[in-house]
Amino acid sequence: ATIEREGLDIYYIVGGARIASTSEQMLNQLKSTGCVGIAYGQESGSPTILAEYKKGVTIEQNRDITNLTYKTGILCVVQLVIGSPSETDKTIDETIQFLKDLDCKVYSLNYIIPLPETASWQYAIEHGLIKDQEKYLDEVAEYGGTIMPVNLTKEPDAEVQNWGPRINYEMNRHYYK
Repeated sequence: ATIEREGLDIYYIVGGARIASTSEQMLNQLKSTGCVGIAYGQESGSPTILAEYKKGVTIEQNRDITNLTYKTGILCVVQLVIGSPSETDKTIDETIQFLKDLDCKVYSLNYIIPLPETASWQYAIEHGLIKDQEKYLDEVAEYGGTIMPVNLTKEPDAEVQNWGPRINYEMNRHYYK
């Protein structure tokens, strides 16, 4: 690796890695070159939602690589996206349980952002959920996924908007019990 070859004495994080491409050997090499954190786009703790996102990985693979990352001594950030068309209270419960089972220390939580040329965009357009595309894209550019830009689910807006705070509340209870 260039870091080893150049003798660089640095610490760094990997801003995004694919679960399916990660191995113990890779993690050990990253650790030996100064990697202190990796963010994985695991998206959900629900098999239903992973299938909808066509992630190509299972909950078990997500769990195994996360645990292996912890074991290697690298901080693991679990990146979640909530609010896909199939999301329900049950899938949110599965995601909460996934995080608890991992004893997840750090996660990022965002609402799904339908963007042009994506399946979620096509779904939103076909279902008439985005009335003014220009205004919608301006709002997404300003707020990102920290707020729900559009409700793709069959659940009421208030319920979907509560999912993020609910996950945070349950994880805080898990940590501080």
